Amino acid sequence: MIDHYQTIPELNIKGRINTPEEFDKIGLPKDLKGQTVLDIGCNAGAYLLECRKRGAKHLVGVEPNEHWKQIADKVLSSNNDFEIYPYVYADKIFHKLSGF
Repeated sequence: MIDHYQTIPELNIKGRINTPEEFDKIGLPKDLKGQTVLDIGCNAGAYLLECRKRGAKHLVGVEPNEHWKQIADKVLSSNNDFEIYPYVYADKIFHKLSGF
């Protein structure tokens, strides 16, 4: 039996947390039309999938765990504009949340 962290109803994945309930708790905007979303530590891609449903144009996930990365690839495979990276290297990191 595989132990999942995120719940993804579309794939019948039952995780340890009820991911759909978390979207409102974290304040995920209802309308992300045309936005680019970066999810660092995207796990199986549940939040990216929800962002796509809310209209995000481009999805980028970072997930170093190969098992979770493979699931995220599967979850998002019907979206032509997504990328899942095992690592991201940067000289500088800026934290900015806009539109929340």
